[in-house]
Amino acid sequence: MLNSLKLENFKSWERLDIQIKPITVLFGANSSGKSSIIQFLLLLKQTKDSTNIQAVLDFGDINTPVELGSYRDVVFSHEADRNIKWTITWDDPKGIVFRDTIHRKSPTFIWGNVGLSVDLALDGRQVVTQAISYDIAQASFALTKREGKPGYQLSSSDEEVVKFVRTMGRAWDLPEPTKCFSFPDQAQTYFQNAQFLGLLENSYVAQIDRVLHLGPLRDDPRRQYSWSGSTPADVGRRGERTIEAILAATEKGERRNLKYRSPTKSFQEMVAWWLKELRLINSFRVEEVGKESGLFRVYVRRDRGSAETLITDVGFGVSQIIRQLYT
Repeated sequence: MLNSLKLENFKSWERLDIQIKPITVLFGANSSGKSSIIQFLLLLKQTKDSTNIQAVLDFGDINTPVELGSYRDVVFSHEADRNIKWTITWDDPKGIVFRDTIHRKSPTFIWGNVGLSVDLALDGRQVVTQAISYDIAQASFALTKREGKPGYQLSSSDEEVVKFVRTMGRAWDLPEPTKCFSFPDQAQTYFQNAQFLGLLENSYVAQIDRVLHLGPLRDDPRRQYSWSGSTPADVGRRGERTIEAILAATEKGERRNLKYRSPTKSFQEMVAWWLKELRLINSFRVEEVGKESGLFRVYVRRDRGSAETLITDVGFGVSQIIRQLYT
């Protein structure tokens, strides 16, 4: 099972360090980052499942568990020069048995607790893996981007455990990792005793396969919504037509007041007023993407001094409150 997660510069988390138990409960105020933790684990899962092996991270689309946009959307404070880093540890119930056959004096190791550390950066528009490292009690095995040079280098932190030995005639640098967790195939052909790296990768894949998501009870917020101009009969069983309903009310010029003879407000202003009154966010608006595109985005500002962001980035709870205010 998963034991711990350390995370840097992902969404609302500049730094996160949590221990994971058989029953782990996340609780906190709206927009405090609870959903971001779930989204990160689902991001790892859909990246593992992705058929695109060239994608370092699969940020998803409407058909995946989470749709997160791009690196700039998920990095802390949208500061693209920050690296997203994480370390995840788990117990392998079967254990990973390894003995370095190249060095006869090497003992046999059985690794039960395993960790994976990843360091990603944005280079132009491309997400680049700076380093991955599989960690066991005795050593770490890392693939690291060469400083100022093309290619990657493979290293062991303790050569008493494993000293990587080059295959004759295979002195080339290694290519980038596959996705964000797998050593390239060349690692096992360029080195005589690197086959065990596949055991570590298989252990990681088995753990991520065990990550299952049973919720939420209502629709996740989306990065953008389509609206044809029609008025829905209701907001849908899971609240999926709420934004259409808000847009229809806005188009009709519907207005509301808080009490008898008080000044009226537009429908979106009323939604924003209640969210602010509940101290959830500071402002709320729906805006069309381009001219007459029929696609709309929902923007919110958490507080007066914060940057405006999409509804997908302020926590699942806020999106549900918006739906309840309409219904």
